[in-house]
Amino acid sequence: EGFEGKVLVIGGDGRYYNDVVIQKAIRIASANGFGTVLVGQNGLLSTPAASNVIRHYKAFGGIVLSASHNPGGPEGDFGIKYNVGNGGPAPEKITEAVFARSQVIDRYLTVDAPDVDLSRIGTHHSAGMVVEVIDPVADYAALMEKLFDFPKLRQLFAAGFRMRFDAMHAITGPYAHRILEDMLGAPMGTVINGTPSPDFGGGHPDPNLVYAKDLYDLMMSPDGPDFGAASDGDGDRNLIIGKGRFVTPSDSLAMLAARRQSVDEIVREHWATYGRNYYTRHDYDEVDTAAANALMDALRARLPSLKGESFDGHDVVLADDFAYTDPIDGSVSSKQGIRIGFKDGSRIVFRLSGTGTVGATLRVYLERYEPPHGQHDLDTQAALAPLIILAEKLAGIAERTGRAAPSVIT
Repeated sequence: EGFEGKVLVIGGDGRYYNDVVIQKAIRIASANGFGTVLVGQNGLLSTPAASNVIRHYKAFGGIVLSASHNPGGPEGDFGIKYNVGNGGPAPEKITEAVFARSQVIDRYLTVDAPDVDLSRIGTHHSAGMVVEVIDPVADYAALMEKLFDFPKLRQLFAAGFRMRFDAMHAITGPYAHRILEDMLGAPMGTVINGTPSPDFGGGHPDPNLVYAKDLYDLMMSPDGPDFGAASDGDGDRNLIIGKGRFVTPSDSLAMLAARRQSVDEIVREHWATYGRNYYTRHDYDEVDTAAANALMDALRARLPSLKGESFDGHDVVLADDFAYTDPIDGSVSSKQGIRIGFKDGSRIVFRLSGTGTVGATLRVYLERYEPPHGQHDLDTQAALAPLIILAEKLAGIAERTGRAAPSVIT
């Protein structure tokens, strides 16, 4: 309700079937009374760019066609996300209302109109509704130029700074080409796999050390560039690698701000001052949904008694099922992850991911702190081995899922 004559944003990550769904969505929007649809050229919009377009043009909301980091193609995954007027993801009260409506809907409205030529930027029409095909990069690039010091970044590249960005045949390729190579002057070839493909080049657009191993190997080589990065299917998650140094998400990217040092030097200086958080994420993909839910339910049942217990010297001081309260509308998103925190500051988080289409993905996050005077160059899995063993003991992952090891370790 309330969208009569309003603006709707539509775009996606370029995966298989996006173009078909966009045409259907345009016709449905026209039939339901929207005044204007803004759609990225060729149907492309990254998730961050879609959020910016929604806010910039004061749109009612936006439809983002993506299954995030999951593979594409005729046998791959497909997804539809809805962002509200503030540009952010739809809160739980809206997604629950959509689900409830999907249980009773018995018809939908559409119009008999030809496809819109999404390759041509400019004004089009669909049964009287205005369809504006926009440059998917321009507004986002303009925002980045306001947020970051582009002149200094141009100087950095002009001085010989070398970078490699792997777009993984996904949505960020056009953005990286425009911003890094065209606007900032990075050499051509800085961006690789930069043309969005319906099946992501037959790959898996998940920027981790498994699916972006070629980038990792390059960055660890003697002749590797100074800085490496990759992003996922819809462009809202990144991998950062310095020359000879992988940077985990728990090491704040704030320490990579414009400083004339290598990533390795910045990281070592940061750890020497503030300590290091050893972090890893273990993903168990395509787990039987019933088994995954049973595992989580069993953990939830144990939460009231876990606090105060001790496991192999790890004293539990926190055991809860995280819920998030939106500061804007007060809506509550529950069951966002089972958190178990220990007296020494380490923690384990268990969470189910809902982005896949086959089974469930169980994600286990493990983290512990090493102080400034501690050991900062341990192998991450070795440093976290006691927590990995404890996570198995608490959740019974192998017994409940039949998996002896995670599918992916980040």
